[in-house]
Amino acid sequence: MTKTSSAYALAAFEHAKASNSLDSWYALLSQLVSLRHPSFKNPHVSWENIEAIVQKEIPLSDDQKTWFQLLQKHKHLHLLPRICEKFVAHYYKDTHNYPMVVTTARPLSSEEQTLFGKKLNKNDITFAVDSSILGGVLIEYRGQVIDHSYINFLNQLHTKT
Repeated sequence: MTKTSSAYALAAFEHAKASNSLDSWYALLSQLVSLRHPSFKNPHVSWENIEAIVQKEIPLSDDQKTWFQLLQKHKHLHLLPRICEKFVAHYYKDTHNYPMVVTTARPLSSEEQTLFGKKLNKNDITFAVDSSILGGVLIEYRGQVIDHSYINFLNQLHTKT
């Protein structure tokens, strides 16, 4: 099904680019990348029900509605998370606008966030909180991860002994 996911993602990307609606398609599919609703796996769920689920996340354009109807007609809605991932990858590659995610164990103040932006020379940083890293920082950018979290250091010590 990887070829099918790739084909849908590429078709959506090329259509979005040709119709100058790349940003709205990106907004939709980047939000839906984590949506794994059980209705998507059921071929008997009506388009109206699927549309109601998706519209909760973001309003759909007519082109996007048609695309979703096509996915449902061919019983490929279960591929949606993979399609979204592939679309987002096409978007990043084309626009060179890669997101950066900085994860810390506690929320950062606005001053600390500004300092990260200056030090990393990046304005559009998403800040996340994950207490399981205990402390330190985890930076994700362009598929690369810099893990300077305390839990990573502890795990390294544990495996060396």
